Amino acid sequence: MSATPPITGATQTLAPLPPLNTPPVGILLFSIYQLLLQAIEIRQQTVLTQSQQLNDNTNIQQQLNQETNQIKFAVVNAGAKEDEITRVQNQNQNYAAQRSNIQDELVTTRQNGQVVLSHASTNINIIQQLASQDSTFLKTMNSIGSTVNQLNKPLG
Repeated sequence: MSATPPITGATQTLAPLPPLNTPPVGILLFSIYQLLLQAIEIRQQTVLTQSQQLNDNTNIQQQLNQETNQIKFAVVNAGAKEDEITRVQNQNQNYAAQRSNIQDELVTTRQNGQVVLSHASTNINIIQQLASQDSTFLKTMNSIGSTVNQLNKPLG
């Protein structure tokens, strides 16, 4: 292995740092720490995805409400003949069916939104619990690391 050239500053020359002699326990602790951070990030991504689903659900509900509001029932003019009355009744039945379908979609969409919201709430609670556990675990690992460092210090 070649020697690292010294680092020169404006006023002084710094010697290169010696390589870290990280004990295997230190590497293990660092790996555990990285895994915990990755797990927290995955949980946060899950909640982010669920919040995006809720946003999409809200947009769908708004669109369905707008479609419902656009449906206008036909009106029969005074003195209309039976054929005209029948045609308007059929048209209104069609509009009523469309409105009913939109309302059914809206109910389903709202129910789906409630399910996603429930899952997101559950996941947020889980994240809070796990973050607390992870924090405790990291404190324990830090204590163990400090103890290992104390034990690895040369006597004297």
